[in-house]
Amino acid sequence: MKRNAIALSIAFGILLLGGQGFARAADACAPLIPGALRMAIAHSYPDYRLPRQSDYDAYNIKYNVEHGGNGCLGIATGSYYRRSSTDYAINITSTTKLHTLLIVAEQVAAKWRLELVWDWGDEPGGRVYVDTEVPGSYERTEALDGPISEPGERESYTSKRQGLVAGAIESTGAAFFLDGKHWVHVWISD
Repeated sequence: MKRNAIALSIAFGILLLGGQGFARAADACAPLIPGALRMAIAHSYPDYRLPRQSDYDAYNIKYNVEHGGNGCLGIATGSYYRRSSTDYAINITSTTKLHTLLIVAEQVAAKWRLELVWDWGDEPGGRVYVDTEVPGSYERTEALDGPISEPGERESYTSKRQGLVAGAIESTGAAFFLDGKHWVHVWISD
């Protein structure tokens, strides 16, 4: 009887450890970023970390997956710089304070070039999303009645290349596009 209890305790412990390993491996965000890009981000932004699926609540993850997403709302891929490239848009979160940045990474030869696109300020990483946006014409939401007030903000913009849409979940959204050498954005929801 005592041996069965010990065996059961050991089996339960292995199951718990295995479950923890599975939870880490099952994170939808972890496998999306190549190792060299991870290292470039860690070097350029040492006080920030990559997004994790666990940053987001179950409802938003489920909604994302049901609508064709991969369950990671903090990373998007697309051709933001050149049509033939796979670029990464990533919301990185500070490890020392409440602060999130939207960066875009482009591979140039064997190196990664990182560009800060937006500073979310004290928005927590699990509150902001990023996704790829199709080429097209975008108009500023009518919900914003004041004048344009931010650097890079446009009333409308037409792009022939992919861009990103990012914002606070169930709240705001801005479409970001590279306009020559600079990122511009149009608030498409508020």
